[in-house]
Amino acid sequence: METTEGGENRPPDTGGYGEVPEEENNSGTPRTKEDALRALKDEGAGWEDSDRSQAIISEWIERTRGPGATMINYFAAEVHAGRDFTIGGGGEHRKRRSSATLVAIDAAEIAEYTAAFVEPAGFSRAIRVLSRKHVVTLATAEGLGQRTTALELLRRALGVDEPALYKLDALEVLGDRTWEPPHDAAGYLVPREDASLGLLSETWFDAVSRALADAGAYLVVLTEPLSEELAQATWRTDYVVENLAAPYAFDVVTERLSRTGPFDREAIKRQLTEAGARPLLEARPRPQFAVEFAAEVLRVVSDGGDLRDAVARLDRPGELVREWFSEHKRHDHLAFVFAVAVLEGSSYLTLSDAAAQLFTRLPDAPGEEPMHFRGTLRKDHPWIELDVGDEPGAVELVRFRNQRLQPVVLTHIWYEYDMYRPVLLAWLKSLCGHPDIEVRARAGTAVGIIASGDLQHAMHRYLRPWARSKTVQLRQSIALALSVVGALSEHTDSVWTLLRDWAAAPENVYERRMAATAGLVAGSPWGLEDPSRALGVLRCLAEDDDWDSLEVIAVGILHLLDGGSFTEVLRALLAWTARQDGSALVEKGLVAFTFAARTPVSRAESETTVVPVRRPGLPTLLSNAVNAPRELAELWARALANAQVRPMALDALHEWLRMADRDPSVFQAVRTQILTVAGLSDLDCERLEYHLELWADSEGNPSASAFEILRELSVPA
Repeated sequence: METTEGGENRPPDTGGYGEVPEEENNSGTPRTKEDALRALKDEGAGWEDSDRSQAIISEWIERTRGPGATMINYFAAEVHAGRDFTIGGGGEHRKRRSSATLVAIDAAEIAEYTAAFVEPAGFSRAIRVLSRKHVVTLATAEGLGQRTTALELLRRALGVDEPALYKLDALEVLGDRTWEPPHDAAGYLVPREDASLGLLSETWFDAVSRALADAGAYLVVLTEPLSEELAQATWRTDYVVENLAAPYAFDVVTERLSRTGPFDREAIKRQLTEAGARPLLEARPRPQFAVEFAAEVLRVVSDGGDLRDAVARLDRPGELVREWFSEHKRHDHLAFVFAVAVLEGSSYLTLSDAAAQLFTRLPDAPGEEPMHFRGTLRKDHPWIELDVGDEPGAVELVRFRNQRLQPVVLTHIWYEYDMYRPVLLAWLKSLCGHPDIEVRARAGTAVGIIASGDLQHAMHRYLRPWARSKTVQLRQSIALALSVVGALSEHTDSVWTLLRDWAAAPENVYERRMAATAGLVAGSPWGLEDPSRALGVLRCLAEDDDWDSLEVIAVGILHLLDGGSFTEVLRALLAWTARQDGSALVEKGLVAFTFAARTPVSRAESETTVVPVRRPGLPTLLSNAVNAPRELAELWARALANAQVRPMALDALHEWLRMADRDPSVFQAVRTQILTVAGLSDLDCERLEYHLELWADSEGNPSASAFEILRELSVPA
């Protein structure tokens, strides 16, 4: 059992999605200097993990800075999704429910609904059934344009431009085998909200079909999908259409614009595609949105606006999210969507594994409910896509079609599903400690998005407890989460203050872990936003006498250098090591310098980060040596003069010479740097001559660069 500062016992941190590895030193005893130096020298795979997590968080931060930036916001506005869709000003023609059994449908409403009708899949069968039987039931899910389809079916069946159509009271029609149409050669509609599946039967359909045929009239009944019992009835194939689909939204928009506005059909298709309309319409395929989309385009263009402005105005992720969740209640749907929001950009298998884990944890999740995530993507998740690269054997990646959806989905579930929150939190914790860096880095980013909505709650509920966990991976994920929170301007100052508080003079094992977490945040891509503050946090860690945070300091310095803070880092390291004594600050500063000197750049260069010089395969300090030869020379001299750091410094300098041996273009920079160090003092020169001679005369692997520079040093001035 782990003991808290107050003396109480608590169970150790464990993850539910695989076992969470624990750090080697979890006894509460600070790491010795020797152990810390040895770990840093042997550090390899950990650096690769850090490198990848940095790339993931950099990608997210860039998305928040660029055009169409992702705003982390909780969309609290209600979304009122109608049962069908309104066209133009058609809403004014809808009638309030009255006690009358027969209500005429206004001719203007019929025209507005059917003026630019696009046939959906299943329409041709529906018109055949209606023509033959004079009655048809459209039993489909809500929001597929049922009412519009019904009006068009009646208009075509009657064969006149202005048909007489009436809305009926379901209770007075359905189940009554004696019912007869009040008017001949008319069309009748039973609305979805009034219809009851329990009133449908074969005898009723047969009787009503004969009565309608005798009167030359037609009836369309709108209902929800058939119950399991009715779906087995043999008569349903004669009177019921169940495969009615929504028309393709892009076709609905182009049809309406070409018929009701001054647009050429092919030209408007091309312009809508160029304006980015297709992904937006594919994510929201319901006819109601397509009609609203067309109306907005007409309005904006009529006012002299740009088509792209209209598309941007209709990009409302909060509305889409609430609309989807209001209609999808199955546990497997919820688990999959939340997994996509947390692990967006991961492979399908990684994401589906996580979704399955979450599904089994959700309260009241039925054991028999299927989890065919891939099979439901097209039908139930039109806003999510499988992205397969062009390379042979490329892995399928799962993404939202709209990059603004991730934070909206995360915050919606977090705030709306109160009973799920404890389960979600435990699941997120397991992902944050996952052995796969891709999983835990994306999970950490998601935790940051969620935490930004209520930082006070997040701090006490999970950020602070996880930041002091003995599990290294969990602390790394929380560092990413805090980077996300800090990237938002309203939280930036608060996060920097928090990091300084955590880093300042830790007194116990928990505070040391929190201090290390603070250092991870400071050394993240977000730390590049304010390198002076980042270096201040790292200095607090370096001033402390314990050595647990040495790797955090060294890797943080390296990240800041590689990210472009070259001048700021050199200035800070010179200040840290100015006393040249045996203090922790001096030694840690020199270790961080030598670590950066021997570690080459491995990350892909960011398009938005401006750095002085970056050459893959070369350390940033070497790439930029020509820009600050005196400052670098002073740090080299201090590192070589320090007995504790000298072995690492010699290894780094020897590697520079090996790079010069392999790449003649590097030789001049290495030569200038060594000659500058040698010129600082006679002792520095003698130390360099001694080691250059060893490297130049090394049996089996002599350094030609060392020989050339030694020969130049040996020439009398």
